[in-house]
Amino acid sequence: MSFFINNEKKKTVEQKYRWTSELFSISPLNPKLINVSHNKINDIIEILKTNKAYFTFTKDITNAITLEFLNELDTKSILFLPIKVKNELYGFIVLDHFTKEREWNKEEINILLTLANNISSAIERNRNEDIIKESEEKFRLLANNIPGAVHLTKFDKKWTKIYLNEEIEKLTGYKKEEFLENKIFFIDLIHPEDIKMVEDKLDLMFNLKQKNHLIYRIITKSRTIKWVEEFGEPIFQNGKIVNLVGIYLDITQRIEAEDVLKAKNYA
Repeated sequence: MSFFINNEKKKTVEQKYRWTSELFSISPLNPKLINVSHNKINDIIEILKTNKAYFTFTKDITNAITLEFLNELDTKSILFLPIKVKNELYGFIVLDHFTKEREWNKEEINILLTLANNISSAIERNRNEDIIKESEEKFRLLANNIPGAVHLTKFDKKWTKIYLNEEIEKLTGYKKEEFLENKIFFIDLIHPEDIKMVEDKLDLMFNLKQKNHLIYRIITKSRTIKWVEEFGEPIFQNGKIVNLVGIYLDITQRIEAEDVLKAKNYA
């Protein structure tokens, strides 16, 4: 029994694992099966792509190229079971006999097809998990290198935080864990004179399903006042806003510089 990986771009298949009755365990790979062209088993590949098993006695094969290839392997009978992932032929399992013409009945083939389908599901699940992990790592790398507090927020009255990068502590003086554990809420830091303006503008933007852009003041842990510029975007599910994603930028120095310039111009 062998497990093969299919390479659709290169049009090749490669033996990855092999089990033999002689050793009764995982065995060394067959050098002849390290890099096999689709052309040598093209008819079989096309059947496997339809998610069907392929069984035959070697002597009954009509394709001359396939017959020659299997005769080189000294195979008497052979059974291929497709492994499909995301509707593509990921690979296949092969069971072959070298000593006799072994006939597989429908019940046996169906049982083995169920096994192959379970393997397909497991591979697809693992691949999806890897993609998610890779995406999360890329997001964290990007978020942690942005000079601003990146956030993912629930669309609720308290703007409950789901994700924050480390910049939130530089901005507010509070550790990100304090927000994520709901010990403090970002909305409570907004200056009392600005909170109604912020809520009114957000309500308007979200009713219109628009991105938000706001400038307001917050009161930090050390009781200093900072100016924040916020850029955000709603995330929809079934037509309703469920989360907000965005960034808080500290623009205190910019505002102070503008105030100084205004004062000079006024003078």
